[in-house]
Amino acid sequence: MNLVLKLVWFSVTLILADLYLENLDYNSIYQPIIVSIVLAIVGVFMERSMLSDHTFWRSLIADYITAVVIVYASGFFLPYAAIDIYGALYGAAFLGLMEYIMHRWLLRTDRINQSPA
Repeated sequence: MNLVLKLVWFSVTLILADLYLENLDYNSIYQPIIVSIVLAIVGVFMERSMLSDHTFWRSLIADYITAVVIVYASGFFLPYAAIDIYGALYGAAFLGLMEYIMHRWLLRTDRINQSPA
């Protein structure tokens, strides 16, 4: 369930960031979706290994830093994608907001250790 939510929310967030941020420019619609798939898979594993009531903020910061690195690196690996560090920082900030909401929900409903799908 968490993986599906991440795939949907991250895709929507990155597509909107691509539309509205000048520093984050993907060439086609499939590129932010590919990045969202990578972010969602990495995010699920990070949540399973780190997230608890005591590590909420540490986990959120680690997710933000990971998102910055992945979004910024996607500019080097995806053809004709133009992403500078500010685009990665802002895009990851939007993703971090989604992570904050999801982490609160996961902790409130105790769904952290359930199956990833």
